[in-house]
Amino acid sequence: MSQLQTLCSLFIGLFPASTLKNRLLRWNGHRIAPSAHIGPILLLTSVLSIEPGAKLSGFSVYLRSHIVLGNQAFIGSFNWVAGSPELIRTAPKIGYTVPGQLTLDSQAAITSRHYIDTSGGVRFGSFSTLAGARSTVFTHGIDYAQGVLRTSPVKIGEYSIINSNVSITPGSSVPPYSIVAMGSVVTKAINEPLRLYAGIPARAKRKLSAHARAFQRLVGEIPPASVGSTTTHSAGLDKPSK
Repeated sequence: MSQLQTLCSLFIGLFPASTLKNRLLRWNGHRIAPSAHIGPILLLTSVLSIEPGAKLSGFSVYLRSHIVLGNQAFIGSFNWVAGSPELIRTAPKIGYTVPGQLTLDSQAAITSRHYIDTSGGVRFGSFSTLAGARSTVFTHGIDYAQGVLRTSPVKIGEYSIINSNVSITPGSSVPPYSIVAMGSVVTKAINEPLRLYAGIPARAKRKLSAHARAFQRLVGEIPPASVGSTTTHSAGLDKPSK
């Protein structure tokens, strides 16, 4: 993207959501579906590829990243998404993601007030959710033995739910149909699906039911409970064997 395109994108990104804004972004080199919703955002040397029905809420910062939203995917407000050009150039290329790119597959969602480092590449699978607030996803860190910065991508499996204040370290992954509890730290690639992960580092604590409604929904957004409904903390957990 040229310097002129970068300046135009910065200016256009501040506009409120509208079909005109979508047309202007397409004119400036972005790939934006006509039905996409893009609120007023700070778009700094970043590229957007937004599919039909996807939504970028306002007041987030997108810095030196390629943002790819699948059909009906969603990113909320007050997020900070950033990559480092130097790290992106040297990042290893792995099939499920691209250095410098944040990818949300169809119906995936990121809520509000999170920090995501895109240098090594981050991918959220379909119907996965980064919920709550104040979670951090890092794709680079210091190799103390060699005295250099290294990057490694992060992958979140489909239908997984990451709760508030979770830290995800470079090279980590979360398996499909799993939940990461609030305040946990994911320090490696974890592979067993249908588990509740918690702690520092995050470890499997309970088996989850494949019949939980959150794992069977056909719409990405998780709705509020209806008035008068009852809940239990054990909902969605398989009963321990006797």
